[in-house]
Amino acid sequence: MRSRDLGQFVLRLALWVAVLAAGIGCDRNPAAPSPLPNTPNMQEVPSVRSLAIGGALSLHQPGDTGQLSATATFVDGTAKDVTHEAQWGSDLQTVTVSAGLVTAIAFGNGEVVAMYGAVRQSVPARVAPAGAFVLKGRVTDGGRPVGEAKVEATSAPGAYSTITDTSGAFVVPGAGGITLRVSKYGYDASVTQMTLDRDDQVAVGLRQQAQPGSIVGRYTLTFIASPSCALPPEAMSRTYRASIQEARNWHEPWDLDVTLDVAPLSTSWAEPGFIGRVDGATVRFTIEDDVNGSYAFVEQVGPSTLHFVGTAAGTFSDRGIVAKFDGSVVLRGTTVVECRAADHRLEFTR
Repeated sequence: MRSRDLGQFVLRLALWVAVLAAGIGCDRNPAAPSPLPNTPNMQEVPSVRSLAIGGALSLHQPGDTGQLSATATFVDGTAKDVTHEAQWGSDLQTVTVSAGLVTAIAFGNGEVVAMYGAVRQSVPARVAPAGAFVLKGRVTDGGRPVGEAKVEATSAPGAYSTITDTSGAFVVPGAGGITLRVSKYGYDASVTQMTLDRDDQVAVGLRQQAQPGSIVGRYTLTFIASPSCALPPEAMSRTYRASIQEARNWHEPWDLDVTLDVAPLSTSWAEPGFIGRVDGATVRFTIEDDVNGSYAFVEQVGPSTLHFVGTAAGTFSDRGIVAKFDGSVVLRGTTVVECRAADHRLEFTR
């Protein structure tokens, strides 16, 4: 073999051996897979060590609001505002809480609570006028709860009224000397004098009274002016059809709604009639002619209007109610004629 041919053969053999060696090397040492992107490990949220509630509440009337905050401190020493992440609540029926915003809806006292993780924290909260305390009570009759009883508390901060719930419970604010009056149709009213110098509780007992019959119903009402009056004959005596019902709005400070089949003034939105309160067999009426109020006793009599203003008190029986009316009767027309007397009469007959 010539030297040139021998050289080419050797070169080809060397290339073949190199390729073979490379193939064998790949089989023996397969390439490792490409590494994945470096993904950091998810770390668990540190455990909560403590929870602090910040802010101050100054809630004096229903509708007042106050903002609280919640700060969590973790075991690693870090802290975080979790006001909008915490769970908020209250043992009060008198406030609502959302993201730390406390809204007063009624008088009372208790706690506002925040929870974050497994940690719970609370702060005291109360809804009462400035300088007033909270009086909680329960009304019963022989141990049985009396619901829908009217509770009125009169003291230096003012007069407040509410109604008992189905368990007989109520809450009213007050301070210093308080007159607490509890009433319900069919019961003797309870009046208690007490001094309130701290948040306190009271138990009130009502006694159901045997009634001569229900006062609710339809009547013929006759107004009879005092003999001392010098009113025109058409104003000395008036007769109406009347309905007596239990008060429709519990928050109003009366027991009875008296409505009359009388056309009121065209400018009024008040119902023709008046209001009443029952104490045992005694009925007390409050009569007004304010056409912008809840009730007004105003009648159109020809071209004139007849106005009644005053109070009346009497007793009721199965036959009806006889009450003495102390007040004014005014006939307003081209001239004004008024009679003020304490012995007008209102007679309700069934």
